[in-house]
Amino acid sequence: MPDGQQVLTIPMTDIAEETVVSEEPPAKRQCIEIIENRVESAEIEEREALQKQLDEVNQEAQKYWQQLLKKEQEAEAYRQKLEAMTRLQTNKEAV
Repeated sequence: MPDGQQVLTIPMTDIAEETVVSEEPPAKRQCIEIIENRVESAEIEEREALQKQLDEVNQEAQKYWQQLLKKEQEAEAYRQKLEAMTRLQTNKEAV
């Protein structure tokens, strides 16, 4: 029968006719949903991979930041030593 309808006929003793309409989701809709799910899944995986890379890069940047701070402290200590040596030398020459 057209439009997915089914006709069920019962013997004449019961005299009944019933039309059953069964609606199945169109295959196109199912296909679109599957594709959307795959796209969402791929986007989630890509986002997770990018987040992992970002975390790794941030950790490395933090390491370099700590190294820079240490080098700046060392440079300041050397600068102070040089100043002290220069003052000492100047005082010796003045005497």
